[in-house]
Amino acid sequence: MHLLKSPRKHPKERLFSKKTNEGGKIIMTRPKFHDFKEKVLNDPGVRAEYDAMSTAYLLRKKLIGLRIKAGLTQEELANRLQTQKSNISRLENVNSKISPKLSTIEAYAKAVGCKLEFNFVPRNTVKSNDTRI
Repeated sequence: MHLLKSPRKHPKERLFSKKTNEGGKIIMTRPKFHDFKEKVLNDPGVRAEYDAMSTAYLLRKKLIGLRIKAGLTQEELANRLQTQKSNISRLENVNSKISPKLSTIEAYAKAVGCKLEFNFVPRNTVKSNDTRI
């Protein structure tokens, strides 16, 4: 039995939309990021991966923002925490695969003049002001 594969689209056809201008000429337009994000997040596998990553991503963005607001460089923060700059860089890296310990996050917060608080929300609710990218 011969199995036919569905025809594959050229990579540009997956990213761009075809539109026709007034002269009948086909032009390719790139989708807006919001539209692209909405489309790919309809895939349950992509959605699950996005949700799993978003918490770590948001934490790292928050850490960076707090350090900058405190007027500290990574090196200055490392000195306060008695560690190396590379450890701060790894902690703040949004692509990092490591999960920091709670004690590390608490020490970071203290070093930038903050205290750590937790908030738990039900999974099935989405805030109207959700600003995740």
